[in-house]
Amino acid sequence: MFKIEFNTYKFIVLISLIASCSIDEGEFTQVNDSQKEDSLETELDLTGAPAKKPYGYWKFADCDVLQGWAQLSETSTSTVQIEIYKNALPNNGGIKIAEGRANQSISILPQKKGFSFSISTPLTAMEGKSVDLFAVGINLEAPTVKVPLMRWIDNAPKVLPMPVNCVKPIVPVNAEGLFDSYRVAWSDEFNGDALDETKWAYRPNGRNTNRVITAYKKQNISLSQGNLVMSLKKEKGEITEYLPKPTKVVSDFSAGGILSRDRMKYGYYEAKMRLPTRTGWHSSFFTKYSPLDAPLADIGYDMEIDFMEHTSFYKKIFTNNLHYWKVAPNNTHIVALPTAAQANVDTTINLPGSFHIWGAEITPDAMHYYFDGKRTKTVQIVKKNNVPTPVNDQNIYLTTTGFLADDVDASNNYLDKAVDTSPLGPNEEGTLDVVLVDWVRFYKRK
Repeated sequence: MFKIEFNTYKFIVLISLIASCSIDEGEFTQVNDSQKEDSLETELDLTGAPAKKPYGYWKFADCDVLQGWAQLSETSTSTVQIEIYKNALPNNGGIKIAEGRANQSISILPQKKGFSFSISTPLTAMEGKSVDLFAVGINLEAPTVKVPLMRWIDNAPKVLPMPVNCVKPIVPVNAEGLFDSYRVAWSDEFNGDALDETKWAYRPNGRNTNRVITAYKKQNISLSQGNLVMSLKKEKGEITEYLPKPTKVVSDFSAGGILSRDRMKYGYYEAKMRLPTRTGWHSSFFTKYSPLDAPLADIGYDMEIDFMEHTSFYKKIFTNNLHYWKVAPNNTHIVALPTAAQANVDTTINLPGSFHIWGAEITPDAMHYYFDGKRTKTVQIVKKNNVPTPVNDQNIYLTTTGFLADDVDASNNYLDKAVDTSPLGPNEEGTLDVVLVDWVRFYKRK
């Protein structure tokens, strides 16, 4: 029987007990079938510990999840953040590859707080060989103190790495297992401290429709907690309209977007995103060729492949579509699914505020769209003389913007649906909401 005892200043920690334990008059026990009669008692003295210093322990790690537990050395209202490093601790050159908040759970000391964490194993830890992972705990009330998580080795806590040997391939999310032959060819897990500008460009600050009321700003793009963050703000901004000629206009809102510097073509595209909860925003994950040096250019026949477009007036609906553009001289626009009834996907669940996965397989003949692993639509590529129009090289876009409205009346006039600016006052500026992207990936068949 494993046993834990405590007094005012000391406690005994067994990381193997965290998953299931019961508390009864100052002790809790767990039966281990292979060691029923064995007893293991180890003390960790907290006397004189630095204020607000978290103590943490690895519990489990594999190719799917990293788990552990931390406890603050004094009563606190704070939370604990966990950072995962590859190869070494941060002061020895370790590379941060993931982070996450630990959730308050049980505490084995009176007046203390315990925090458990469960973080998805990042793609950068899956190299087909053993990788040493280190973790540190940070009390957000004292963020300059980073305390290494320990492991139980030879009945004692020691600062040692947690080895993870991942040969499990990352494949697209699919309920039917249709894409197990795909392998990641390009991706971003957004686990750093800032956007990788060698991989991404910022969306140019322009518009070509009178529905967009938002300035794109580089400052609205950031990384936090392993996510890309696109902030949606109420603030004055300037927009350049390019049609019919360049004209400067002022916007009351700002947002942001990014597009990949690399271009892809046939394969599977996938992103895990959380959409904004406030109304008045249009978020999207799509591909389209971009010259990266001008908001608008004559690039011949171009395709825009919409894996997900969502307008936050509609909580349960997003759209899939395929557009053909001829920028000049006639500005031709052909829509594969021209009506809302054809393009809409009614999920029957509230999309904003929760993470979901959108994906699509692009082939020479068709686009196959997926939502949380299930197919939503198949769109055939337009043919000319029975020959499919070739898919041109595609940049990946992750973007959000404000919309004046998303409905029209019988006379095709836009209905007045404003951006929800509460709780800000009429003359106040600030962040209204965010779009989060956990990761984005492009796969090719092996």
